Amino acid sequence: RLCQRPKAQRGIIGASPVIISLFSSMAGHERIPRLRWAGVFLALAGLYLVVGHHVDWSPESRLGDTLVVGSMLCWAAYSVAAQPMLKRHSPLIVTGVSISFGAAIYVVATAPALVHVDWAAISPGSWVLMTLSAVLALSAAYLIWYTGVQRLGSSRTSMYSYLTPIVAMLVAAVWLGEPISGNQAAGAGAILSGLVL
Repeated sequence: RLCQRPKAQRGIIGASPVIISLFSSMAGHERIPRLRWAGVFLALAGLYLVVGHHVDWSPESRLGDTLVVGSMLCWAAYSVAAQPMLKRHSPLIVTGVSISFGAAIYVVATAPALVHVDWAAISPGSWVLMTLSAVLALSAAYLIWYTGVQRLGSSRTSMYSYLTPIVAMLVAAVWLGEPISGNQAAGAGAILSGLVL
């Protein structure tokens, strides 16, 4: 049962394009036409088929799910709030400032634990992986995200996050030998159709 929770949480995170579109529309940044709303909800239905089908929705992990909903709402607000800044500044500046502030808060919050870390015991491979994560998964990814927000707007950029479960499904099929069910294939088709809309 507990193995099913990450699927449910990916489904919750997958709703972020809907929330981002709502927030962007409420903030007056974008007018979302009906056809785009149809695409958003078609892709959301596809997401359910890819990661949410047959998930156990028991109350065991409600706290975790609530935290994931909170993080998704924060991400949506963050993405929409950045849009006016991107009219005055480049994606590189917005990314640099946001990562710097986030890192400062993180260092302050984790300082008690950081002083007890045996830094010399960390392997060179771990340092390389941490550096690659910081450069690629954080810095480069945020730069690409904000370039999309600047050029396409928050709601259109967020739609591309629906590709994540398709890529994960394909990687799991190739790397781990996990079968792709008919529901997942139909979901992937719905997601791609929603992106086209």
